[in-house]
Amino acid sequence: MVSKVFGGQRHLLVITRDMNEIEWIDTDRALVEFCEQASRAPYITFDTEFHRERTYYAQLALVQIGTKTRTACIDPLASMSLDPLYALLFNEKVLKVVHAGRQDLEIFFDHKKQVVAPIFDSQVAAALLGYGDQIGYGALVKRVCNVELAKTFARTDWMRRPLERDVIAYAAGDVTYLREVYEFLSAELAKLNRSA
Repeated sequence: MVSKVFGGQRHLLVITRDMNEIEWIDTDRALVEFCEQASRAPYITFDTEFHRERTYYAQLALVQIGTKTRTACIDPLASMSLDPLYALLFNEKVLKVVHAGRQDLEIFFDHKKQVVAPIFDSQVAAALLGYGDQIGYGALVKRVCNVELAKTFARTDWMRRPLERDVIAYAAGDVTYLREVYEFLSAELAKLNRSA
């Protein structure tokens, strides 16, 4: 398994609810290894944090990706190539699970003029199941996982480095709970013959 790296030091950041360690990825080697393994998964959960003040295009500040066994926060501000990340996101054999992902997807289209696909948007799936047209991620996690997400770091400056451990754990929550949400919603859609 790739080293847990934070501020150039190896260590464990935090354990998520499903007992996955959160990996901080800020080196080429770690990114290649993570993306190669994730590319073999049937799906990944995916979210971004960005900065959009005083800029026309959003500035990518953090990418969170989860698989069934790993959770990573990828630092796009680090001195590394993001090509392995782009290859994973544009890999049509891997389903990308997002929640209300329009802005997340827009960032990568702006960077590469390519569409991230295939996509499962949990907000759209929830609407098809009667949860309301635009249920928020926190409300959906509460209903499906019975977990109340903290909003403590909602206004964080995601461009600042180093990010504190609590901030990284908060960001990782956007993909860790999304696994459980995806599996629940996709099963419910299948029961109703509404899956793709």
